[in-house]
Amino acid sequence: MEKRLIFLSVIYFCFYCAGQEIKIPDNFSGHAIPKVESEEWFVLNHSEDSYAVKKDNDRLVVEKTSYYKKNSELEIEEGKLIGENKGEWEEHYTFSPKKVKKK
Repeated sequence: MEKRLIFLSVIYFCFYCAGQEIKIPDNFSGHAIPKVESEEWFVLNHSEDSYAVKKDNDRLVVEKTSYYKKNSELEIEEGKLIGENKGEWEEHYTFSPKKVKKK
């Protein structure tokens, strides 16, 4: 009985996924992946273009943004977590407490 239920679940999932419509926006274009270390690869790899990706009404929305955000902050009950983006291998994370404890 358990195997039958798993089998039916897998079949249902396959048909559900196959029925999804994927619509690529008209202003998007496809390109071949450039050869590593080529001039085209270098230009793409060092681009400051930023894209925002979000889910809106069960749709995936990708929009080009006009900024390049280097730092992220997350407010939590005890204070603030701060992440600084200094490149691929140079992230820096700090915690700024709301209350400073006395020694």
